[in-house]
Amino acid sequence: APFLPLLRQALMVRYAPNNPVRRAMRALRGKIMKYGKRIAAALLAAALAACLTGCGGTADWASAKPLIQRAREMNSTDKETSVLQDFLKNCKDEEDFLAAAEYYEGCGEQEQAVSILETGIRSLQKRKDNGSEELVEDYFSLLAKQGKLEAVRQNAPDLSSIPVNGKPFSEYDRESLLALIPSENIGYVNDNPSDDYYYYDASFRNVDVNVNGSTSSSYPYYSINFYNLASGRGTGKGTGPEPVLPAPFSLTGTYTEYLQALGFTDDQIDLLQDYSSVTVFLQERDMEMYVYSYSPAEEYRYFCLNYSLRAYDGSIGFNFNEKGLDSYELSWNS
Repeated sequence: APFLPLLRQALMVRYAPNNPVRRAMRALRGKIMKYGKRIAAALLAAALAACLTGCGGTADWASAKPLIQRAREMNSTDKETSVLQDFLKNCKDEEDFLAAAEYYEGCGEQEQAVSILETGIRSLQKRKDNGSEELVEDYFSLLAKQGKLEAVRQNAPDLSSIPVNGKPFSEYDRESLLALIPSENIGYVNDNPSDDYYYYDASFRNVDVNVNGSTSSSYPYYSINFYNLASGRGTGKGTGPEPVLPAPFSLTGTYTEYLQALGFTDDQIDLLQDYSSVTVFLQERDMEMYVYSYSPAEEYRYFCLNYSLRAYDGSIGFNFNEKGLDSYELSWNS
């Protein structure tokens, strides 16, 4: 009983409104309540950042895609950029680059898709990887959809009016082509009517010429090839049809100069420079490109314009060696 007053006094002091200990506890509890949500958000962001940058980087699209989608759900552009940059830095697989570009194209972000493809191309080219071929084709396909290759279409020569011996090539047929090469100049013949195919090789002082084609009803065509141009002369006698190229091409032009003349930009030419074969398909509204064999050490290059238009259907192809333009071929689908 004597201790009850003392106990009551102690409790009154402990729970008094102005007790300094109680005031301190109340202030601490307030701060916890005030900053709790902020701390939780910070912890969540830290966890996401750890996912983005952990394990030595995101090197494949299967890992990067869900992180990018999560960052988009959070409206975190910085985090999405961080994941994408990490992916592009570490990715080494053609299919992953293609999948990433397809994702952004599907989101309506074609510029980002083009950037991803270009990064992938340069990454694979750096390793001299032929896997870059499909990336290049998709890259130029997207540029064509965006209308960024119209200069190439505008600069492509009118195939139907390219002259051969003073007459437009489109006006030739098998007989008139063969009339260009006297029998004494013919070095090799393969003409088998049962195969619907003919092939004549002839030599003159000024040029060597090959004429070939098909009389097949399903796919008739004829073609003339001027070759040994880099050496400046042919290997036979007499004077043959003079090789003449339409603007913007010249017999002394280089592979790079041809691409420039058609309107490809310096960056685009840089991407195309070391493929041994590049073909541009010109259609009524579309344009497609195909490349083959990334070969930086190879001197030989082939470039072709293939036309599939209402006005005419055919192609013009150029072969380059270390000396320059070695041959060009005109083909017409009749």
